[in-house]
Amino acid sequence: MNKVQDIKVVASRIRMFLRQTEGMPIEVMFWEDLRTLLDLIMEEEVNINRNIKTIAERLNRMLKVGDQALLHGVFWEDLQKLLDLILEEGESE
Repeated sequence: MNKVQDIKVVASRIRMFLRQTEGMPIEVMFWEDLRTLLDLIMEEEVNINRNIKTIAERLNRMLKVGDQALLHGVFWEDLQKLLDLILEEGESE
């Protein structure tokens, strides 16, 4: 699998997890997958939409701040937008 396919697989797994755990505490696996997804997107050799990279950079910065940033809806809205962009891009190919 190439990096772009890896990104789509991890994004799909995160989206599925979020749908199943709505309103419930989020498990460690979610955070590991999210960090993996952001790392894959941020790699220089990955050829991916600039909007996706921009949102990933913003999410990465929010993750570094910690719990304080995660309380704000902006993080969750950005995450949803990122997943939509990644997975919609895969459908249009």
